[in-house]
Amino acid sequence: MIIWVLTFSLIGIVLFASKNLLINYLTFIETDEVNTFMQNFEKTFFSLFVLMTTANYPDVMLPAYKDYRSSFIFFFIYLIGAFIIFSNMIIANFFHTF
Repeated sequence: MIIWVLTFSLIGIVLFASKNLLINYLTFIETDEVNTFMQNFEKTFFSLFVLMTTANYPDVMLPAYKDYRSSFIFFFIYLIGAFIIFSNMIIANFFHTF
């Protein structure tokens, strides 16, 4: 599960963090609202880790979605993997133990 979050943290930094990286380079859009949750690796990792609980789902996804409609694909793949695969594995392990 940590590898999943680490992988998507790195992808999120590449896609959303800097003014000169992939999406901004391709679309020529510079935004500061997306950078609140994707500024550096630590902030991105923490935001995506908390996003697995959907506690801050609108706070993380909506600024990115407002500027880049294709960011839905990133968050969809991340959340489907987190919900379907890893949450079920944790619950199954818990019930197997007890």
